[in-house]
This record gives sequence, C-alpha cells and structure tokens, in this order.
Amino acid sequence: SDEYKVYVSGSSMDAVDLIKKIMPEIILLDIVMPILNGYDLCRIIRNERELWSIPVIFITSQNDEKDIVKGFEAGAVDYIKKPFILSELKARLRTHLRIKKLEKYLLEQNKTLAEANNKKNKFIGIAAHDLRNPLQAIMGYADLLLLECTQEKTYQKEFLNNIIDSSNFMLSLI
Repeated sequence: SDEYKVYVSGSSMDAVDLIKKIMPEIILLDIVMPILNGYDLCRIIRNERELWSIPVIFITSQNDEKDIVKGFEAGAVDYIKKPFILSELKARLRTHLRIKKLEKYLLEQNKTLAEANNKKNKFIGIAAHDLRNPLQAIMGYADLLLLECTQEKTYQKEFLNNIIDSSNFMLSLI
C-alpha cells in the first residue's frame, strides 16, 4: 500500500531485532507462527523498554473468545479476525496511530506542565522566603511599640495588635 511502509520478518525469533532496528509506528502480528507464537512475541515486545509503547494488533484466524482475550492480556491493542476487510484494517490502523500520536502529545504536555509546576514551586519558595523576613521585622517593631504604649493610648495598642495579627496571618499563609 502507498499509505504504509510494510516490513515482514522471516521468523518470530528475528522479529524483535527487526522491530528494534526499524522502530515501527505499529506492529501487526499473527498468533500462529513457528517456534514462538504471537502471544509470546507480544509479551516480549511489551517487556522491552524501547518497544513497549508500540501498538500491537493481532491479525489471525484464531477467533475463539479465549484467543481474543489472551491476545489482549498479552498486550495487544486490537484483534482482527481473518479473513479481514482491508478498509477496516486501514481504519483501525489510522485510529491506533492517531491514539499513539495523542498519547505522545499528552506525555509531552505532562512533561511541560511538570516543568512549569517545578518553576512555580521554586518561585513560590523564593517569594515566601523574601516575604518572611520583612514580616518578621514588622512584627518585631510592632511588639516593641506595644511594650512602650501607655495605658491611655488604647487605640494605638489596638492598631499594633491588628498589625501583629495580620502579620501572623500572612506568615501562616507563607
């Protein structure tokens, strides 16, 4: 097909090496293969760190319910029964490739958000430190003025107590 470049492995034993070499966007597997069946090959792919995110679709004549469930348990993202309809296969390929592209986009966005969150936390830490020192100075001066206040200056005591209470509140926010 002109839409997709297709690679074929001669054996299930060589498939992992070929997959690592070409790093395909998607993998189509049959279940019935000599030496290593598709389920085992899918599990191997899922356990390889650089390959685990490549979607695997089974295309097989094994269409018993147990086979289908076993395929998904092995790590497949889809299961197509033979004989298949080419237009359906292409539609499923487009869907899974779009999902993979969106997953990659989400991972990139999460990374960007995590970096922004770290910068925000660092900024808040710096701001909190820079605000704490002047607040403590304000509270200290208010305490000193409160000690020197005479009994007849109750309104000044009230103002100073408001300053101290507000400063304590701001410190608790920081």
